[in-house]
Amino acid sequence: EIDDGDACFFAGGSPTYLRHVTGSGEDGDLIWTHTTANSGQANFATWTLYFEAAGRYRIDAYTAHAYAQSKQAAYLVHASGTTTSVTIDQRAVDGWQSLGEFDFAAGGGQSVHLADNTGEAAANDVQLALDAIRIVPAGATPVDTPPPADGDDDDDDDHAGCAAGSSGSWLLALAALGVRRRRRDRMRR
Repeated sequence: EIDDGDACFFAGGSPTYLRHVTGSGEDGDLIWTHTTANSGQANFATWTLYFEAAGRYRIDAYTAHAYAQSKQAAYLVHASGTTTSVTIDQRAVDGWQSLGEFDFAAGGGQSVHLADNTGEAAANDVQLALDAIRIVPAGATPVDTPPPADGDDDDDDDHAGCAAGSSGSWLLALAALGVRRRRRDRMRR
């Protein structure tokens, strides 16, 4: 899972129009902006992905009803050198929505991107939620994983927590996620 505020999440555009809120969204916070009908993006979010091994994964996006109002949220999934646009109605689910399954290559240069230029006019005050995504091996069920029992808070990987493992190393990736979540929770205090 990559939440807003994680090292692999980047919100861009004018900070004036990126609203940070608490009390809603995955892990109790999210960022939102208004949609536009402009041809180019003004505000956006990018979740950077790095995979230890190639594989097929499902990408889910978190949409909280309190702020997710776009009917035309176009997520661009860049996987294995191909970009696929997946449009969802953020209002449809209060929680995790699947963007589909994608074949990812080993290594970096892969991402999920969401921009404010959905085609919904700014005059309509439609909010676009920029929150968390999660990566789940195809056919697997998402699980919450407790932090590792050893208490090790070291983040030794070279990809700042942006790495996902192959199906065989999924449990290791989940253990690393627990370490990263604890570090982020400490930073919020």
